[in-house]
Amino acid sequence: MEKLSSVIELSRRFEKKLSLLWPIIIGLYFTFSILVSIMNFLKMLEIGHETLERVITPMTWSIYALGILAVYFTYLIIQRRNWHFARMYFIFSEILKLIRIKPLTDNLQLKASLIGNMLEEIKSEEKPRNVFLWIIASAISFGFFGLLASYIVHRDFHKHSVREEKIVSLFSELSVFSSEVKTYVVRKKSIVHLLLSILSAGLYAPIWIYMFIRDFNKHIEEHKIIDEHLKRFLEEL
Repeated sequence: MEKLSSVIELSRRFEKKLSLLWPIIIGLYFTFSILVSIMNFLKMLEIGHETLERVITPMTWSIYALGILAVYFTYLIIQRRNWHFARMYFIFSEILKLIRIKPLTDNLQLKASLIGNMLEEIKSEEKPRNVFLWIIASAISFGFFGLLASYIVHRDFHKHSVREEKIVSLFSELSVFSSEVKTYVVRKKSIVHLLLSILSAGLYAPIWIYMFIRDFNKHIEEHKIIDEHLKRFLEEL
């Protein structure tokens, strides 16, 4: 139980919302990349060669800096996904063990079994994604695999939040949570957002990243309420 309390407390410290500066950073990266490509093309045509030369160099360095941040964003969302999924699996598993210590009626035993089945499903389907593989892919693809990563992570959060809503509902019937406790269900987004981001050479990416962060932050915010109820439940044992 002490380990469970520690994990909940750690989550309160480290499971933070993503900054809304990220869409701006990603947007600047792709915008600068397009502008430098255009300017290099104009240089080849001998149009404004000297002026372009003075502008291209600092912008290129800016692209490198923004590119590093874009790759870091890929790391951040994969790492946050892995941590959050592992955390919730551990917490729900430990809570279920505590509940099963006490005798349960047939009805409550059935609900506990349903939670157990869903946890087995989570264990098989919510495995950690390889952070370093995605970092490398994002770096060598000039950020486009980072956009793919954000789409996949968002899809993972959709499936995760749907399962989590069911588990929280069942735990409410087992008196772990009060009936008003809800979890934010991340709505499934169309792959069109990813395609628009890629086909627009990243110009649509800030809009997509904003939607991604908005859903992620709402889900994390709801967990603060869940954590408070979990702490209360453990204190009452």
